[in-house]
Amino acid sequence: MVVQPGVGFSDDRVFDYNHNAAMKLSSEINNYKNLVYEAHSTDYQTRQPLKQMVRDHFCILKVGPWLTFACREALFGLVEIEKELFEDQPGQKSFLRERLEKAMAANPSYWQSHYSGTSSEEKFKRKFSYLDRSRYFWPDESLRDARQKLFSNLRKFGVPPALISQYMPNQYYQVRQGHIGCDPEELVLSKIRDVLRIYSTACGLGAREGINNQNNVALN
Repeated sequence: MVVQPGVGFSDDRVFDYNHNAAMKLSSEINNYKNLVYEAHSTDYQTRQPLKQMVRDHFCILKVGPWLTFACREALFGLVEIEKELFEDQPGQKSFLRERLEKAMAANPSYWQSHYSGTSSEEKFKRKFSYLDRSRYFWPDESLRDARQKLFSNLRKFGVPPALISQYMPNQYYQVRQGHIGCDPEELVLSKIRDVLRIYSTACGLGAREGINNQNNVALN
């Protein structure tokens, strides 16, 4: 049974799980032997609230845009690294962020009903909103080409660990510990897996199960 236990998010705010407020709903499932709860919109919750939700019988934790939000964060981080490496060759850059903005501005049908405000505010939300309507645009051919150009540029020069530390600090520590390499696609997948680990921990999966689940992630 899909329920809304008081969690959710807007453009710039996350509504955290409140155990006490959800207790009446939580206990109701005990009256049904053949049902479990699916908690709707658990994106951006922290580890402890997600663990508490599982203990409160919300056995299925729905995650939506948090994964693509993490992917977008990683790609933007790589763009910043590209800027540093190609400072003297600006014409060779991928221009991924600019192409994303151009694609979204040209087709507002995916975001117009979700974002409001001034033109500047809408532009900001197209990039950074928790709602992450940009996820509908990544299959666009021009953005696929820009992403591959970004990866190609970074593979050509190599991604310096110091810049990974600057723009993707969690991935820097994983590189230092030997868990991942410096390949740009591997860095993006690692950023997405950071989110998956939070859910794996909340659901009580051990280290081995978590590793196996992470291996199922691919960037297409």
